[in-house]
Amino acid sequence: DVLLALSKYDLAIEALRQASRLPYSRFPVNYETNLPPAICLPHLGGLRSSAFALQLRAAAELENGEPEQALDDVKLILRLANSIRDEPFLLSQKTRLAIIESAILPIWEGLAKHTWSHAQLADFS
Repeated sequence: DVLLALSKYDLAIEALRQASRLPYSRFPVNYETNLPPAICLPHLGGLRSSAFALQLRAAAELENGEPEQALDDVKLILRLANSIRDEPFLLSQKTRLAIIESAILPIWEGLAKHTWSHAQLADFS
């Protein structure tokens, strides 16, 4: 049921997956301001929401016996986190940590149920 409900995001997730394969990312943040606390970071909410949807999807894929798809989603979550690793804002780094935490649940569930193969576990490193 979860995978069916999330299937409406399949096209967006695939576009995100394609974009995540690019070597660099840049979000529309205006760093040139005299008032740094007023800098808007609208991309953080979208990244966090995407990570949450991918977390749900990966957990459902593991339950459905699809560990390879779950692995792809977990790796995408981690790529989303890395897309903001160099941002110089505390909020960006807190969001990055929250995104990484989204990857932990499906990784843990796969470990607890012995779902991941040795090759898949090695792919996490």
